[in-house]
Amino acid sequence: MKKRVFLILFLVLSSLILLYIAMHCNTLPLVEYVEAVHRGEIPHEEIADTMYAYYDITLERPQTVEVDLRTTQIFSIHDFNHGYLWIMIDCQGRDDSGGVTYGSIGVERWQIEKIDGKWEIIKIHDYWTPHWVSRLFGSR
Repeated sequence: MKKRVFLILFLVLSSLILLYIAMHCNTLPLVEYVEAVHRGEIPHEEIADTMYAYYDITLERPQTVEVDLRTTQIFSIHDFNHGYLWIMIDCQGRDDSGGVTYGSIGVERWQIEKIDGKWEIIKIHDYWTPHWVSRLFGSR
């Protein structure tokens, strides 16, 4: 009896873990696209009047020539058509001389939806911006 309960519990937990991995991997192209926008690799015309323009720091700060970016997908929950992503974004832009033109760190919740087979951000929620981080670690 104990073996049967353990086996059922193991199968259920394994299935949940595999489902979470599938949900996480399924949304990675969206996160990678936002990273490319942050770095200025996507033409401004392509993202004008979209949610992605929010992440184009080179548009507002043309002196930015280099972007140091760390993006971590903390959690994702969706039904493969609609859902949410929690993303931690640590970004710093620099000019030609190495001076900081932009700095931001925080956790955001993205409301996402699959449109024409591609994940899109529908709404951006600034979920948590740790002001104490800048005091502890400088301008980052």
